[in-house]
Order: sequence, then structure tokens, then C-alpha cells
Amino acid sequence: LVRNQPYQIAWKYTGDPGGHVRIDIFNGAGASPTQLIYTITASTDIGLWGTGHYSWDGYGMFSKIYIQIQGVETPTMKDSRLYTTVSGSGATSGTVSTGASSSSSGSTGSTGTSTGSSSSGTTQQLKQNTSIKYNSNGSSATFLTGTTVTLDGNGYAVNGYLSMSDQSLYCSSGKSARFYAGSYVTFGGGYVTSGLLSLTGNQSLEYKSGKAVSFLPGGKITLSNGYVASGFLALGSDQYLDYASGKSARFYAGSFVNVSNGYVASGYLSLAGNQSLDYRSGKSAPFMAGSFVAFRSGGYVKSAFVGAATTFDTTKGTQSVPALSYVKFDDNGYLASFNPPGATACYKCDPQMDPTCSNSGGLPPCK
Repeated sequence: LVRNQPYQIAWKYTGDPGGHVRIDIFNGAGASPTQLIYTITASTDIGLWGTGHYSWDGYGMFSKIYIQIQGVETPTMKDSRLYTTVSGSGATSGTVSTGASSSSSGSTGSTGTSTGSSSSGTTQQLKQNTSIKYNSNGSSATFLTGTTVTLDGNGYAVNGYLSMSDQSLYCSSGKSARFYAGSYVTFGGGYVTSGLLSLTGNQSLEYKSGKAVSFLPGGKITLSNGYVASGFLALGSDQYLDYASGKSARFYAGSFVNVSNGYVASGYLSLAGNQSLDYRSGKSAPFMAGSFVAFRSGGYVKSAFVGAATTFDTTKGTQSVPALSYVKFDDNGYLASFNPPGATACYKCDPQMDPTCSNSGGLPPCK
């Protein structure tokens, strides 16, 4: 695998191992995956009809890693594969089938200091652990010997691998987060924008002003203007996050959420029970426990699995949808398509109201 490049992690399964899998990265130095580096996702949909996949943006530190897939409902069902990682440049992508853990060992060397320069952006190969500023306020991070750091035109760090000690870095003025020893971090506008959180404990971080939730130790986090843009929620307890002004939903502990303009854009709903969420002004429906839900602007459901049989408005009339169907809504909150359980994607047209299936969103009629 080329480090820090995107891949699709793919798997196949037979039988009924449950509806969700977790994906972990383990240190590949041993004969089997025993030392966890970090969790890519604590729970994601296993996929339909025997296959599933998950988008992963790659990993940067260890020369060998195990990628492991494990059932959430049936943790005894798992499989792993060993990969060698190499440095590379340029955008690449691929698919890996069937990972990650931490190592506290490493060459520390002595610590030098870089004050930056006024030259155009460049890269710097480090011969020792080196402290480099990442903003004009004098904030600095210590980067790992033997790695490359990218510098902007003012000599401030843009990205690089931290030294083998956890570090507290500023994500905006007065706000900081602890990042994992040896992990890859990026900076923008003088503040950290992404990295792996420290393994030392949950961290409470704001996703908008006055709203904070706990995030997973070792999980990847992205930040914008000091607020979380995406990250893995802490394990233990489900958490409520706002998806619109005055509206919140309960999200699954350990799951990945995306945030846009201070509101959740997508994530996995809590397994505790179906939740009634708005999909149009004045219209709500019960959405399935554990479903991946996406919201459109305005704080309305864009797509999710419906938890109970529901009749929705379409642009041509109404449509009855069975429980566990995957539903999508148009920009006005009208039902655009649905995929009944156990069937390939299709749209159930009302022959009287919509004989040409014009509201199907391009899907074929259900048989």
C-alpha cells in the first residue's frame, strides 16, 4: 500500500454474521494481529448480498500492517490480511480486501529547531526530531526524525509525522487537541486540520459554538476553524448531536460522523431504537436504529433506512413504503426512490398516478 493514499477496503461474507463490521489496523511486525494501532471504523454496514466496502484515506507510519474485518454482532467472525506500506507521491487509489495499532518505540534522537524561511513552499527531510513552527503566533510541533515535513512559503509546517510523544496542538485560537505520537497531521491557516487523536482518553471537542461531544482515542479527526468537521465518536455511550436548529438525533457510540456548518451531515444512528426525524417541513418518519443517515441542507433527512412501514408524499401523489426500505428524498423532501428489503434497487410506481415512473430517479420499476 502507498501510505496516505485512498483505498476501498472490501470484503465478502456468507451466511448471516450480523448487520455491521468493524475495521481495525494492527501492527504488522508480529505473526498475527495482536497490537492495535487504531480503529478505522467501530461499526459500518456489512453490505448487501455478501459484499461490502469502506472508503479509507490511507495510513502513514508502520512499514507492515494488518487490516482486520470483524463482526460487531458476532465478534468471533473475523479475518485479516497483512500489507506492506511504502512511501509514494501523487494521487493513487485502489482496493484492498479484508486493519492497526500503536508502537511506542522509535528513534528519538536530539531535538533541533526550525524557524522557517521566506522561500517558496518546500519539503524538509529531518535528520533528527525537529521543532517547527506552524503559525505566526510561535506555536510549534516536534516532528519525527527520518521523515519529511512540508513547509509553506513562510516556513511554517503544512504536514508531517509527529515525534514519538503525544502533542497538544492548536486547532484555533485558544482551542487545542491532543494528537497521537508518530501520527500524520496537517495544518491550514496556522492551525491543525487533521490527525489521529491521542490514545490517552476521550476528548471533548466542539462541533459548533457551545456544542461539544466526546471523540474516540486514536480516531482520525478533521477540523475547520477549530470545530470538528468529521470524527469517530467515543465508545461507551451514544451521543446526541444537532442536525438542525433545535433538532437533534442520537448517534451510535464509536461511529463516524460528518459535520457541516455546525450540524451533522451524516452518521450512524443509535442502535437503541428507531428515531423520528424530519425529512420535510412538518413531516417526520421513524428511521431505523443503526441506519446510516444523510441530511440535506435545512436539516432534513436526505437518505436512510426507514424503520417502519410509512406512506410518503411524492411529486405525483403518495407512496407506501415497507419497513427496512432504503429511502431517498429530493431537495424538496419528496420521496425520490426506495429500495425494498431483499430486492435490488428499484422504485415502486403508482401506475395510476405515475404510469411512466417519472419520479423514479432513473431506477427501474419494482417487479
